[in-house]
Amino acid sequence: MSQAVRAYEIGRDHPHEQPQSESDQQDHILEKLADVLDNVLILADKYGYSPDELIEASEGKRFVNVSAISFRRHH
Repeated sequence: MSQAVRAYEIGRDHPHEQPQSESDQQDHILEKLADVLDNVLILADKYGYSPDELIEASEGKRFVNVSAISFRRHH
Protein backbone atom coordinates (compact mmCIF):
# COMPACT_ATOMS: atom_id res chain seq x y z
CA MET A 1 0.00 0.00 0.00
CA SER A 2 2.68 2.50 0.98
CA GLN A 3 4.61 1.76 -2.22
CA ALA A 4 1.55 2.46 -4.36
CA VAL A 5 0.83 5.76 -2.59
CA ARG A 6 4.49 6.81 -2.70
CA ALA A 7 4.62 6.09 -6.42
CA TYR A 8 1.47 8.16 -6.95
CA GLU A 9 2.66 11.08 -4.82
CA ILE A 10 6.16 11.41 -6.31
CA GLY A 11 5.51 9.82 -9.69
CA ARG A 12 7.69 6.76 -9.16
CA ASP A 13 8.78 4.44 -6.38
CA HIS A 14 12.47 4.03 -7.26
CA PRO A 15 14.72 6.46 -9.15
CA HIS A 16 15.31 4.04 -12.04
CA GLU A 17 11.60 3.32 -12.68
CA GLN A 18 9.63 4.90 -15.45
CA PRO A 19 6.64 6.93 -14.29
CA GLN A 20 3.24 5.28 -14.74
CA SER A 21 0.15 7.05 -15.99
CA GLU A 22 -2.14 8.53 -13.36
CA SER A 23 -4.79 5.97 -14.32
CA ASP A 24 -2.36 3.08 -13.77
CA GLN A 25 -1.30 4.56 -10.45
CA GLN A 26 -4.92 4.93 -9.34
CA ASP A 27 -5.63 1.32 -10.36
CA HIS A 28 -2.62 0.16 -8.33
CA ILE A 29 -3.79 2.09 -5.26
CA LEU A 30 -7.29 0.62 -5.63
CA GLU A 31 -5.84 -2.88 -5.85
CA LYS A 32 -3.73 -2.33 -2.72
CA LEU A 33 -6.67 -0.85 -0.78
CA ALA A 34 -8.71 -3.92 -1.73
CA ASP A 35 -5.88 -6.14 -0.44
CA VAL A 36 -5.85 -4.25 2.87
CA LEU A 37 -9.63 -4.58 3.15
CA ASP A 38 -9.42 -8.31 2.45
CA ASN A 39 -6.86 -8.73 5.22
CA VAL A 40 -8.91 -6.69 7.69
CA LEU A 41 -12.02 -8.77 6.96
CA ILE A 42 -10.09 -12.03 7.32
CA LEU A 43 -8.72 -10.94 10.70
CA ALA A 44 -12.12 -9.67 11.84
CA ASP A 45 -13.68 -13.03 11.00
CA LYS A 46 -10.87 -14.88 12.77
CA TYR A 47 -11.53 -12.93 15.96
CA GLY A 48 -15.31 -13.05 15.69
CA TYR A 49 -16.10 -9.51 14.56
CA SER A 50 -18.53 -8.66 11.80
CA PRO A 51 -17.92 -5.92 9.23
CA ASP A 52 -20.79 -3.99 10.85
CA GLU A 53 -19.01 -4.11 14.22
CA LEU A 54 -15.85 -2.75 12.61
CA ILE A 55 -17.76 0.12 11.03
CA GLU A 56 -19.56 0.90 14.29
CA ALA A 57 -16.24 0.91 16.18
CA SER A 58 -14.67 3.14 13.55
CA GLU A 59 -17.59 5.56 13.49
CA GLY A 60 -17.65 5.76 17.28
CA LYS A 61 -13.91 6.39 17.37
CA ARG A 62 -14.19 9.08 14.72
CA PHE A 63 -17.05 10.75 16.58
CA VAL A 64 -15.07 10.80 19.80
CA ASN A 65 -11.98 12.19 18.06
CA VAL A 66 -13.94 14.91 16.26
CA SER A 67 -15.68 15.87 19.51
CA ALA A 68 -12.35 16.12 21.32
CA ILE A 69 -10.91 18.33 18.59
CA SER A 70 -13.98 20.58 18.57
CA PHE A 71 -13.86 20.85 22.36
CA ARG A 72 -10.19 21.86 22.30
CA ARG A 73 -10.74 24.50 19.63
CA HIS A 74 -13.56 26.20 21.56
CA HIS A 75 -11.88 26.21 24.96
